[in-house]
Amino acid sequence: MIEFHMNLGIFLGNKNSLFLPGINNPNILIIPNENTIILWSLKTGSMIAFLKKSSNVLSKIVNIEAAKYKNSTNIWLAAGFDCGIIQIWKLNINKSNIECRIFAGHDKSLCQILFDKTNFLLASASKDGSLVLWDILKKIGIFRIKYAHTGKISCLCFINSSNIFTKYIVTCGIDILIKFWDINSGSCCKILSIPFRAIFCIKFFSKKKLLIFSTESQKIPVYQKKKFLKFFFIGQIWKSKTCSKSKFKIDKKNNFLVVYGKNKFLEIFAFKKKATTVNVLEKFKNRKIKISNVFSNSFSYSFNSKIIGIDFWENNKNRKIILYIHFSSFHFELFKIRAVVDLKKDTTVSLFKVYHGKIESHQSDVREISWFSNDSLIVSLCGFAKTINVWYLNTQKCRITILLNSTGLCMALCSSKSIVVGNKKGNIEIVDLFSGNLIFSKNKAHSGPVWAVEVLKNLFCLITGGSDGFLKIWEFDSSDIFLSKYLKLMDQILEIKLLPRKNLLITSTLSSKLDIFLLDNLQFNYSLYGHNLPILSLSVCDDDLFLASGSADFSFRIWDLKTRQIIKIISNLDSVVTSVSFQKHNRNIFTGFRNGKICMWSQNDYFLLCCLENFHRGPIWVLKSSNHGNFLASGSQDKNLKIWKIQKNNDKAKISSFFCYDEKVKNKPIPFNKDLKTISKKKDLKIRNFFLKILEKNERKLNFKETEKKTEKEKIIRFFLKMKKKDWIYIVRSRKIEKTIFLFDIIFSAIQEMPTMDILFLIEKIYINVIIKKLCHQKFSSILSKLGRKIEKILLYFEKTLIFNLKSLEFLKKNKN
Repeated sequence: MIEFHMNLGIFLGNKNSLFLPGINNPNILIIPNENTIILWSLKTGSMIAFLKKSSNVLSKIVNIEAAKYKNSTNIWLAAGFDCGIIQIWKLNINKSNIECRIFAGHDKSLCQILFDKTNFLLASASKDGSLVLWDILKKIGIFRIKYAHTGKISCLCFINSSNIFTKYIVTCGIDILIKFWDINSGSCCKILSIPFRAIFCIKFFSKKKLLIFSTESQKIPVYQKKKFLKFFFIGQIWKSKTCSKSKFKIDKKNNFLVVYGKNKFLEIFAFKKKATTVNVLEKFKNRKIKISNVFSNSFSYSFNSKIIGIDFWENNKNRKIILYIHFSSFHFELFKIRAVVDLKKDTTVSLFKVYHGKIESHQSDVREISWFSNDSLIVSLCGFAKTINVWYLNTQKCRITILLNSTGLCMALCSSKSIVVGNKKGNIEIVDLFSGNLIFSKNKAHSGPVWAVEVLKNLFCLITGGSDGFLKIWEFDSSDIFLSKYLKLMDQILEIKLLPRKNLLITSTLSSKLDIFLLDNLQFNYSLYGHNLPILSLSVCDDDLFLASGSADFSFRIWDLKTRQIIKIISNLDSVVTSVSFQKHNRNIFTGFRNGKICMWSQNDYFLLCCLENFHRGPIWVLKSSNHGNFLASGSQDKNLKIWKIQKNNDKAKISSFFCYDEKVKNKPIPFNKDLKTISKKKDLKIRNFFLKILEKNERKLNFKETEKKTEKEKIIRFFLKMKKKDWIYIVRSRKIEKTIFLFDIIFSAIQEMPTMDILFLIEKIYINVIIKKLCHQKFSSILSKLGRKIEKILLYFEKTLIFNLKSLEFLKKNKN
């Protein structure tokens, strides 16, 4: 019924983004969102494509890796999820083809994944200490070590040995043990213990066979590898300005070692050229290398924001190296690394900024949403960030970011080009959406925060409600707005809804009741009672007949504004209902909860159509249906604005949900609309045997003339029309519930094909003789009672016959369109 369409505003968190490997220019980034991966173009500053998880269970991305092999034209992109699943996308840019593969081998959340650069291998480690090696071409796991470490594995690294065919995986966990695993056998070959409390990163420098660690101290220890996995400590690199818990990266050509931490500093160590190191290696072949012969002096750089991660892009033709730095302020910069060697063969490194860009995102929680410009643009209000973002839905790009003077709490469209905002200081601001200029500001419109704003466009009026309990109506002038009417209530006003066609104004306050006033003179009309806690959200359908209210008492209610009564109460929900919205041009209802769940309820009898969980990681503050009713926007505290596509189900899919017998399989349709010929042979035999047992016990036979051409469904119905009360009791008291349910599905499927009075007479026998007198089995009675509550809707839909009193079977009116 609802499927995820797009996400406006990328929320990166602490996850690093990478260059897309195997491209000629550094113009495409791989950006991990909360549960999707986005390919971002630096040229256009917009999203090219997004990759999402193929399974239905939604989980959060923990880590990403990308690789491009020499023997292959494909790009491999892997993402590790917190549910322990690895999803790999095989990208072929030339053919525009994408293949997806899923690897499941971990029980807990992944913490590290790493590609082998020479072979098509992938290593993965999880928080419970398990290690798995995968063959991504054969789509199999090579080996799995359940308890590689006692606790989380923090580092992974591949190293080569003197033998070409042997390779090792280096792992390090919170137990401060460094283990070497043979790829071929999967056994632990060596355990290395070092005198440090924690290790945050491990890299292997293949040219000089050096193993480099990042520890919590200001030192970077360096070990030299000899034969048979023997390591010798050769020295330490001192970090001058980077923090203790730092990470580092080495480029593919092994020219630079870049060290960065969670602060604003970055250090670059240049490896010395081959001319100096090779002579040392030849002269002292059996001795240890000095650390001064490997690294040159360090070069430190400071930035304005904290660094989240870095990446390299290298060009083999002109030997150009581009350094990508990703900052916590959603900015990123590209630098060209230039190294100059002096006469003493010392290397000096300098950075030249090539590109500066920003990834548009929400800086705080999304408090309010508005659709406009024929659903091509959407406006989002970020309260604590004091910003308004205007998004293009086609390109998913932010058109403009408007700064506010105070924390925005509510918002409403004032015209096709302007919007009115109520803020925390009690001011009312009118802002131009296209230029971002402040058109008008009314200071101290309320003595406290403005919680609700509504615009009456026909009368050029503005209605506001705040924490001071005042309900105010403002009228627009040529250059100002002035107070026309006001009303003082006893409690804070949380929500306002207007019904201009009925001259009504609805307010919700902290007193957990709904007050309805006349719009022209603010005279009290009536109140609606029912909720136990404050009402947090209101919504009115298009025809102004029904009102939906969501409350903090874990329930929402639907009210009939004509009769002033409650139509439906849905209570005992999982969480507080923070947002309620009717679908445009329809009466389906969407509800958002504090736990991040979104539910869709049907327009007929308000049963649950679908439920979306784990898409949002915080309370859902707002739900808004588009003007055409085919999209839904949801804004949450997790800084995400998600767009959902509402699919129109066919009639059979809607009616199939009426026959949901168990809550666990509530959304699984039962094949009641299939013909007996299309049913599998096993089920067909079961039904025939069930009929034979009834005939044998009651000594009844089914006699039809050969001339009568009747379907099997008609035969079954004629048979049941002749049955008496004892026969019905035998059927419904049978403990073979599945067969009995399937039998009734066949009966109701006949209602769709043969709308005759005989069918209604059959329903009379079922419901009058069995359900009302409670003669059926205890389990089956609950099933039939659910069908009984829906039978009127079924008959209205399939037969187009109005039945107002089903129990007494007084058919007052019959209408056939």
